[in-house]
Amino acid sequence: MKLNIAIVQMQILDGEKEKNLSNGLTILNSLSDLDNLPDIVCFPELFTTGYDLENVKKYAESIPGETIKKIISISKNKFIVIGTIIERDNDKFYNCAFILGKNWKMIGK
Repeated sequence: MKLNIAIVQMQILDGEKEKNLSNGLTILNSLSDLDNLPDIVCFPELFTTGYDLENVKKYAESIPGETIKKIISISKNKFIVIGTIIERDNDKFYNCAFILGKNWKMIGK
């Protein structure tokens, strides 16, 4: 079985969550237009925020949250997406890895 994996390399600007997310979504859109879709797309660690760890409260979100919903809107029925974002779980914060299946469901976090 052949497995195609797209490893995303992108410039990540610390603290520029919306800009980083927009860049990531643009990459996903480009990949979704390929004739030979990847099976898995893997984003860099903390690809939406970078390592601006002093401001985690500002960037953190629940999983699934808006970032995951935006990724699903592009990736569903196309490819698995793996990445990490800052997760808020009550008053705790985590560098949380997520895996989204082709069927737009969370495989794991």
